[in-house]
Amino acid sequence: MAIVSVQEHYLQRPVKEGTEGRVYHRKFRVKLDSRTVSDPALVLSTSAETAGLPAMYESYPGDEVYWCEQRNPSNESPDGLFWLVDCIYKKRPGPATANGYSHPTDEPPQVQFGFVRYEEVVERAYNNIDGPLAANADTQGSPTKKVSNAADQQFPNPLVDDRYNMTVTVTRKELESETGPETWALLKDTINDVAITIGGIVMPQYTGRMLECKGVVKWDKDGKGYYDCTYIIEYDKNTHIRKILNQGYYYKNYANGSGELIEAKDDAGLAMRQPVLLDAFGDLLGEVDETADPPVVPIYLDFQTKWAADWTTLDLPTTPFEEV
Repeated sequence: MAIVSVQEHYLQRPVKEGTEGRVYHRKFRVKLDSRTVSDPALVLSTSAETAGLPAMYESYPGDEVYWCEQRNPSNESPDGLFWLVDCIYKKRPGPATANGYSHPTDEPPQVQFGFVRYEEVVERAYNNIDGPLAANADTQGSPTKKVSNAADQQFPNPLVDDRYNMTVTVTRKELESETGPETWALLKDTINDVAITIGGIVMPQYTGRMLECKGVVKWDKDGKGYYDCTYIIEYDKNTHIRKILNQGYYYKNYANGSGELIEAKDDAGLAMRQPVLLDAFGDLLGEVDETADPPVVPIYLDFQTKWAADWTTLDLPTTPFEEV
């Protein structure tokens, strides 16, 4: 059992054109030397392709934007030795290039925007009681009104509200040589060590956080693997450096120059039930007075809890409308 010949019906090359492009047909007559139950498999085998039958994903002659997506064989003779194969060509998925449509990894990246929500203690509110156009009104993103009770003290149960950070999601296809699990493991949950622009969002140092970096293994028409990758970056204009109020139950006493660690006590000599505010050297901060010169305000200490990594090697798109 073998292929005897493959001949194209050149007069049967119909084409249809619509809003989604063209659909080409090429019809081939395949002759076998004998008949068996496996004839359909033989008609579509590599032996038939060697004899002239188009292979799957092969370009249409003279129009490389279209490739062979279907091959439909049907028996056309009582003896079963002659088969007609209808080869259907449709538009390739992917970006257009000078030579038509190319490899899946040549497709442009897709960029999406979203938000992540956090709950946080509110320390400042907007001072817009006289209206947003009043002379003393705050500007967006810069509230100035201290959140406190009528005695100018903190509430026992702090005021909590939602806060949103923007996310940029980049999906694209990458070659196995360009990325992989080892790269993703190193970059997951890191922050940007230098300023970078992703999807049109300018992210100064430490303002970006890699929430997700992963890939799905897929295969091209030639059987070669590539990754369908997803990167999700969270942008926080206040940076991803963690801040915590500088306070405690002990302080360093520098009054005698020793810096001795002393337990904080109240006027009655009893241990403080609430932590006391500390200055930059660990001594007592004293009474908060924002109107003093210089102002006496609570101090927040910075801690970098995320590894700062170089993201530039990822070559993420700098604009959501990257040209192909």
